[in-house]
Amino acid sequence: MLPATERLLGLLKSGVKSLDECPNIEPVFQSFVLSGEYKSYMIKVLQMIDSEPSARIDVLSSNSFIIFRNDHFLLSIQMAGALPLNALPTDGRRYIATAPENGLQAVISPSGSLHAARYRLPEGVDLSVFDPEVRPKLVDDQELDEKSPCYRYNAGEVFKLDFSSPIYVLRLSETSTLDYQWTFDPSTLAPVFPSVTLPSVGRMETLMDVAVSLTGTVLPRENAIGILESLVDHPLHFIRWKAVQGLGALDPPLAIESLKRLTSDSHPHIRRSANSALEQLSVA
Repeated sequence: MLPATERLLGLLKSGVKSLDECPNIEPVFQSFVLSGEYKSYMIKVLQMIDSEPSARIDVLSSNSFIIFRNDHFLLSIQMAGALPLNALPTDGRRYIATAPENGLQAVISPSGSLHAARYRLPEGVDLSVFDPEVRPKLVDDQELDEKSPCYRYNAGEVFKLDFSSPIYVLRLSETSTLDYQWTFDPSTLAPVFPSVTLPSVGRMETLMDVAVSLTGTVLPRENAIGILESLVDHPLHFIRWKAVQGLGALDPPLAIESLKRLTSDSHPHIRRSANSALEQLSVA
């Protein structure tokens, strides 16, 4: 193993669980970037694909591939426009979003630069409570190129990345993420919508959608209702609300009972939504 690579991977494999626990992580990462040793990984991948076109490689997207990954860290090469720091909703517009994790990144493209504006939410903002009136404040504004030092970012910060040509970066990030993420309009910086970053939440939401869709054909109605009813008390408010929505499709009276219980829920969004839904039902 090459010297800078051995030093960096040795640190990541040492049992530390976060970047803050890694001694001298920024100079170690910067040394790896400046050494150019990551190029050997790119060459190996190209040679492997050339000799075996159907070979599977560890990738994040069509514009990225993974150099190293364990339970706590992810080291990868990514195109700037493909960074998870940007979100692309279904309406086709490109938005910016809060970073879900802590990380370091450095430009490795031999030409071009990356303009990175970093914003921070006001102190005390809780990402689990979406507030469209909140506006992030500019922290710093930098032009990054391959000669720039590595750039550190923190979970919950918002980045606006601009580049005139495809820019590739080396990125070292923690695998642990915040539970929630907000997406913002890049022009006004107004929050657009919240989302949940935990993969387990996406799987549970899919499970509930499938339970509702297959009720009466594959899944007995009482089983589907039982699944949804058990999730009305789930610790994450996204799951609680999704479960009530599913009950509304399968058992409206039970859904109304659940809504009444959720009017005293611990989360302000759930309380507000439950009261609003009950008001609309009483009018109807």
